[in-house]
Amino acid sequence: MVLAQAGVNLINDYYDYKSGADLLYASMSIRHKMHSILDLGISERSVMFGGFLLMIVAAVIGIYLGLLVSLLAIVPLIIVGAFLGVSYSIPPLKLRYRGIGEVLASLALGPLTGLGAFAVQVGYLSLVPFVNTIPNGCFTELALLSAGMLHRDTDALMNKRTLAVLLGARGSGLLAIALIGIMYSSLIASVLLNYLPMISLIALLTLPIAIYYTRTMVRGIISEEDYRKLRALWGGTFSVRVIYSAMIILSIIIAKVLG
Repeated sequence: MVLAQAGVNLINDYYDYKSGADLLYASMSIRHKMHSILDLGISERSVMFGGFLLMIVAAVIGIYLGLLVSLLAIVPLIIVGAFLGVSYSIPPLKLRYRGIGEVLASLALGPLTGLGAFAVQVGYLSLVPFVNTIPNGCFTELALLSAGMLHRDTDALMNKRTLAVLLGARGSGLLAIALIGIMYSSLIASVLLNYLPMISLIALLTLPIAIYYTRTMVRGIISEEDYRKLRALWGGTFSVRVIYSAMIILSIIIAKVLG
């Protein structure tokens, strides 16, 4: 999954660079992350081929896991994941430019990844772990939404219809609130359904941090200071995700040790 995600990011860097979007971001100093071509000086050709190579290697690993357990369980997920990864920024679909790319990316990095992890351990597909996959999808959507808010004005100029462009500042803020509500409600549901131990509720301690990072999105962009806060939001959602995930994993280990 790390290889697949890196591949998608490199391919996205290439096509955003070719479209002129990343050059416009750089000229206005509103980039939210380091760029492989603009900052690291990697050639366009290397970035494109490197991205596809990483995705191919990831697919081969997935097929190998399928051979170990069940190809019927793994191959459909690989096909769907590869389609979403390739169509995210590559013409003619360019889903990221049509208002649905962020949603599909969140599904890929949330439910699709979770169901794949389940399948390679038990050998079959099931919707049983679905509720446990929701938080990671919500975290992904928050990060992409914050990046879209940061680039909202320039994306509109480039006819790049991200969710932030379509929803506007107020709509994006309301979506951020909804995502936080869904994310932590799914944690409580997982415990009530006995998919996670009771001690996993300790991850609720990250809720105030998540709310802190989304306050700027709820208010919209009104000053240069808010731009800096949105950059912090993009990184902050990843930080909260790491802490949240670590708490969940630790709670499972403690529950197993204590029986």
